[in-house]
Amino acid sequence: MENPPRRRTRHGRPAPIHDRARNSLAGQGNPGCRREISPGPRAGSVAAIGRPGGRSSEEPIHQGRTPTRGLRRRLQALVARLLWAGAISANLAAASTDPGPAVPPAGLRLVACGGVPCGSMEIFWYREFRDSDPTPGVERAGVNIRGRFRGFREQAREFHFLQAITRFEADDFRWSRDPAVALPRQFVDAPPFGLRHPEADAEGHFRTVEHRFDALPWYDEGEFPLFDDRPRAFLASARSHGRVTMEFETWIVCVIDARPGPDPARVSDDAYDVAALLGWTWGYDIVHRDVGEPGVDEFEDYTFSIRPLRYVAQPSAAFEAALGATLGDAVTDRFDIRLGDPTRCPLARF
Repeated sequence: MENPPRRRTRHGRPAPIHDRARNSLAGQGNPGCRREISPGPRAGSVAAIGRPGGRSSEEPIHQGRTPTRGLRRRLQALVARLLWAGAISANLAAASTDPGPAVPPAGLRLVACGGVPCGSMEIFWYREFRDSDPTPGVERAGVNIRGRFRGFREQAREFHFLQAITRFEADDFRWSRDPAVALPRQFVDAPPFGLRHPEADAEGHFRTVEHRFDALPWYDEGEFPLFDDRPRAFLASARSHGRVTMEFETWIVCVIDARPGPDPARVSDDAYDVAALLGWTWGYDIVHRDVGEPGVDEFEDYTFSIRPLRYVAQPSAAFEAALGATLGDAVTDRFDIRLGDPTRCPLARF
């Protein structure tokens, strides 16, 4: 979740998922479309990133000649996978027994698809954010987080980031389809179709604005394998409600199956089966206590704390609850996302 909004897209949503238009919310982005989920790699997908093209493996190697460039690259990739495999097994074994201490922002972790090495994930930026406004009335605080997934070779399925807010205490944010009720404590980020939240104008006056999102559950902004989020909130919100808390759990997932429903105005009739490969938890708190001059709004009344960044090997119960959380009251909707077997995320064959 982000304030100001990240570059989410409008969602006209004709029937097939892969044909849904993903145009820029503010009209400033490049138009594009979501790729079809298919059993083979596609141009422009993570499958094609970082993998040099080579000559066909079917090209004969004649006696006394140097092996073809394509075969050399394939042999190098095989050696790399074998070298990484041992490290992956050690990392996953350790993570399965102990979540471990907070990792540094530059932490690199290996990603396995059912025990087979298929990539690496690096969070290279995780920092506190502040507007540095001279008064707390319109000051915002939050975090910036950035990272990148790198695939070792072509994948046979589509990969995405799937993100949930696992603890949410911020009454100013509302689902656009039913803004009369607060968002649930846990939900998929971002809510389908849109979100309402306050913004401050140049004179420091607050107004409620609405930002429209698409109806897909992925936290990608169409930019996978890059990961970028900038959640933040006004200190005034913490003053009104006592605190603002946003705890996130983000996963790299491979899409095993995606089945669109007939109603373009709902997400509950769409179904997704995904395998969770590697996750990380993070977030922040803003707590208000009037510890300075009574009744005077001062910076010393606010305590900001950034949650430690931790990699996790198993989705938490809160994350799983968020995947099926119901939004709204008079109008309701919910994602249908099921966690599947990572062994169903095969690598493409040579």
